[in-house]
Amino acid sequence: MSFTLFLENLLRGGRLDVESNWGGLGGGLSGWRVSGPLAFLFLSIGLFALLVAAISNDPPHPDLWERYRGALNFAAQNGIKFEKREVVGGKLLLKGTAPSQAVEDAFWTQVKLANPLYDDIVPDLSIKAPAGAPGAAGVVK
Repeated sequence: MSFTLFLENLLRGGRLDVESNWGGLGGGLSGWRVSGPLAFLFLSIGLFALLVAAISNDPPHPDLWERYRGALNFAAQNGIKFEKREVVGGKLLLKGTAPSQAVEDAFWTQVKLANPLYDDIVPDLSIKAPAGAPGAAGVVK
């Protein structure tokens, strides 16, 4: 609308002027005067810049908790324990332990079903050796 007003004022004979008014030596009332069409042009440019800034922001990220809900439910049902679950920089970071390699592989299958590129999730899973098994003292990576 402001650009339309700019064009309308320009077509009515308006000019793009900036005038400087000096009140003289020691006088007051000095300053600048901008013509109507020029003011509307500046307003149009400013509004256009705001529109471009609003449009060029990062596209909204999908709700990662919702996207990977199936994989997270699978993890909870199959004994995968997460010590760290957070969204950082548009990525879901998961750090935890799985009871077996088969469960970890099945978890990855669930992740790939949610997003075949899995470019917005960073799961760091280690395999926890069962109690009483050789090497059960720690976590096997």
